[in-house]
Amino acid sequence: MEQKLRLSALALAVTLTLSACATTSGGGASASSSDGECNPWITGAVGAVIGGVLAGGKNTAKGAAAGAAIGALGCLAINAHSRQVKDAQVVERDYRSVNAGQLPAQPQVLTYQTQVEPGRAVPAGENVTISSNIAVVAGQKQPITEVKEELVLVDTAGKEFRRSSKVVSENGSGQYENTFNFKFPKGVSQGVYGVKTALYVNGEKARESSNRVQLVVSEEGLMHLAALD
Repeated sequence: MEQKLRLSALALAVTLTLSACATTSGGGASASSSDGECNPWITGAVGAVIGGVLAGGKNTAKGAAAGAAIGALGCLAINAHSRQVKDAQVVERDYRSVNAGQLPAQPQVLTYQTQVEPGRAVPAGENVTISSNIAVVAGQKQPITEVKEELVLVDTAGKEFRRSSKVVSENGSGQYENTFNFKFPKGVSQGVYGVKTALYVNGEKARESSNRVQLVVSEEGLMHLAALD
């Protein structure tokens, strides 16, 4: 009987979590977008229910605390912003100058570099930023109709918990800066988190990168976030 009640409570909690975590994404080049229109209070509370149900007995309180942190992590909001650094004319001119005056046959990624900041002690709730330097050039036979970057966050157990994407450009060749910003909620587990990004050109994955960040909670309650090689 007790197990049936746990399963019923768990099913209800999962249903509430899915409805609370409905997300949206969007935005174009030189614009901001927000991905993650969900309520952290709801998902945190539902996570607490899930954790408490699964733990049961004397471990209910501890399981509820862990579940609340997991729920909040799943509702982590990600904001993205992109801007153009060099226009198509400049990028194509520079490419032609070192390639016998010709553009490539197909679209080509010239630069894709990512960086995670900060690498210092920060209070819980401060922004973490993943910034990318992106340069693409159109091909002679195929123009560039869309450049998009995707971010995937992986927890300390190696499981994906958040995904977001941003359309950086729909205007052909160019050089761009794209950033994803988010905040680790209070109560999440310290350890090594994965930060993966992928660049898509005309819907096809062209480049990808993988970084790791180590989150440590000190006795003062500060989060220390350091990028790892």
